[in-house]
Formats: sequence, structure tokens, C-alpha cells
Amino acid sequence: MKNSKFNLMFSSILLALFMHSTTFAFWFWKSEEKTITDCNDVLHAIKEKSGVIDEIITITQDTVFDGNDESFCPKLTFGKQAQIFLKDGVHAEFKNIELCNLRNDIFAFECCPCEHVKHPKITFNSVVFNLIDDTMLPKYSFIHGNNVFNGNGFCLININLTDGSTAIFENLILTEIPYSNCAIKLKNVEIALRDEFMLIDQGIKIKICKNVEFCTSQNNKSVLILKCDHPIKIDTDSTLFIDKNVLCINASKCGASPFLFTDKSSQLFLNGCSLLTLEDITLTRGQLTCNGISKLGSSKNNVINLGNGNLEDDFYTELRTDLQLVCGTLAYKNAE
Repeated sequence: MKNSKFNLMFSSILLALFMHSTTFAFWFWKSEEKTITDCNDVLHAIKEKSGVIDEIITITQDTVFDGNDESFCPKLTFGKQAQIFLKDGVHAEFKNIELCNLRNDIFAFECCPCEHVKHPKITFNSVVFNLIDDTMLPKYSFIHGNNVFNGNGFCLININLTDGSTAIFENLILTEIPYSNCAIKLKNVEIALRDEFMLIDQGIKIKICKNVEFCTSQNNKSVLILKCDHPIKIDTDSTLFIDKNVLCINASKCGASPFLFTDKSSQLFLNGCSLLTLEDITLTRGQLTCNGISKLGSSKNNVINLGNGNLEDDFYTELRTDLQLVCGTLAYKNAE
């Protein structure tokens, strides 16, 4: 009888230990999703893993991820399970840091629909973004300082550059140009005009480095309106390529020309598109290449000048097919 009681007690102890260990194991598995109540805890945990994040981190208070802070790390690498989830009212700032393996689902917000609830916010300040998939930046995100976007051929959406900021976009697809007084450089970038028109406005400064293409999706027609205060600068050995089905209208406020060519290797390539100007423009130093059925035109009493009479400013043209002047005047003013 004693042995039976002992066996029953021992079995109960084993069962309790088994249930406890099972519960503990389940809790440990769930710990892949961490809720951080102290911002120093999350920074320390990421530092311990050399900047690798491969879990869901829920942040409940304002946190700064500073790559220049010696107690943190200069680079964050997101694993397959990584996600940074912000509660309502929380502000996360990433500055002086490189973000690797960026994709569409890295940042998530609580976003309560209640009007009185303050939305979460993310700011990026002097950050290097490395994409591994098409990425839409969060709705409530703001970009300051000097930034670099390495697209690796993927698409980037929702770029909220603030006034005074700069950005280099390289090897990616854009569907928009930022609306702010910022400065951007484009290197091997495709700008897909998915809407009926795109307006490049305000005080934005654009520099074309290497190849940049404005094109439409699925052969849709689109209008590109240049209404910026500064000319689009085309660098040495660089091409601004405007594809077919795009009507480019110059309504710029930048004086002589909407395009500033560095030298003869700076090229404006019209591939079966139309370029219409509402102002007098003078094209100098660079080169115009026309392919397909390309059209030039100016509004009444306005002139498109090729060159300005100075030899060093001569503007070169390469017509692979006929270039049609649909309206206005085209004046050849090269010295040679």
C-alpha cells in the first residue's frame, strides 16, 4: 500500500514536472516576439547579437537606434522573422546607421482608428537602406539628413524626404519623385509613371548619374510635367531616357533650360516620346539623341535653341529617325 502511494506520488511529481517543462518550452518559443518596455533593453539585446534581428520586437516607448553610439552598432541586419512593431504614440528614430535586408514587412504599426490616439512615427536620419525586395516605407515615416538607397533592382514606394534632406537612389525602381525642397541623385534608376501624370515641382534639385529612365507601365500614356525651380542636371557619361508614350511638358521656372548638361557625354534620349515647352529654352553642351517617332514642340512665340553661339556650348544631336517639330520654332545656334 505504501509502495502504491509512493508510486502514485512519484507519478504525480513526474506529471507536474512534465507539464511545467512543457509550459516553459511553449513560453520560450513564444519569446521570439518580445515586448520592450525599456528602450535600453532592446538596444542591448541587438548589440549582443551584433546587430542581427530575427524576431518580432514590440516597442512601447520612444527609442533611438544610433549607429554612431559606441554602445550600439553601425548596422542592423534583418532576418526572415524580423519585424519592428510600434505601439500607438511611440517614436522610433534610426540615424547614422545602415539597414540591411530591408523589405516590405519590417516595420509595422498598431494604428488605432480612434481620433484621439496619437499615431506611431518613424524617422530616418542619414541612413543607408539596402533592399532585398519591393518595399513600401511606413505611412508615418520621415527622412532627414543625407541618405542612400541601394535598391538592388527592387521598387521603393512612399518616400517622404523632408526639406533640406539629400538622397542617393541607386539601382532601383521609383514610382514617385519626392515633393520637397531636397536634393537627390539618381543612378541607374527607372521611374515608372503609373499614374496619368507626374509633377516634378517646388525646389527639388535632381542630378542624373549614369542612366535614368522615365517610362510608363503596360504601354499606358502618361504626362511628365517639369515645374521645378532648378534644372535637372545630367552628369558626365549619363543619360536621361524618356520612353515612348510619355509626354514631357516643360513649365519650369529655372530660366534658360529645364536640363543642365555637363558636357558632350551628357545625353537626353527621346525614345518615341514628345517634349513640349511652354517657355523659351536653350540646350547647350550636351547631346540630344532621338529614336522612334519623337516630337519636339514649343508654345506660340517660344523657341527651342540648340546651342547659343559659343563653341564650348555647342549642342549635339543624333537623329536615328526623323524628329518631328509639331509646333513652335527650332533654332540651330551652334558655332560649328
